[in-house]
Amino acid sequence: MFYTEHRGVPRGQHVIGKNLRLASVLGVDVSDVAFPFDVPRQQPAVDGPYAILNPGAAWPNKRWPAPRLGALAMALRDRWNLQSVVLWGPGEFDLAEAVVATAAGAAILTPQTSVADVVALARGASVMVSGDTGPTHIAAAVGTPIVGIYGPTRPERNGPWLADDETVSRASICQCHHFRQCKVEKMCLLDIEVAEVVAAVDRRLAAAERRRA
Repeated sequence: MFYTEHRGVPRGQHVIGKNLRLASVLGVDVSDVAFPFDVPRQQPAVDGPYAILNPGAAWPNKRWPAPRLGALAMALRDRWNLQSVVLWGPGEFDLAEAVVATAAGAAILTPQTSVADVVALARGASVMVSGDTGPTHIAAAVGTPIVGIYGPTRPERNGPWLADDETVSRASICQCHHFRQCKVEKMCLLDIEVAEVVAAVDRRLAAAERRRA
């Protein structure tokens, strides 16, 4: 009974677009999207450019396996000369450590990261690879190139919103949309092999290089 006005939004639209359409009803100018975080860049303990790998997520079925992220870190080093830094938050240390342990020296562990730390690290990263979780959206907000890995949520609704960003998705075959736990024997993210994510990173980094040229 407290709602007096309604605003229709397309079902498949990104959540940012949906919220902006609601704001436009109030007369807000939504022609320019900006996230004015006032946090300086932070250089991790690596020499030169780096990638961010984020293995954690509140939903277990959003987490791509740690050994595959470790293999991805090796590919990033060999193909793009990028050292990978692995983020972790509360309860995620073992998961992040497993990525580093399978990366053959291509990845290092950050200290436990706060939201401000994610902003600062993401600002200087060449690319971030992550599932659908908070650090991904923070990195997207500051313009970090993103490769997102999606299954139980749809990238067109919850994915990175820059046109050049890449997603590797199994949402079309997922049987557990918006369930916090997978309900089938094999979660859909296990269908995503390392080579497919490497190819998506190649495309995203190549697009970033073209923009700088």
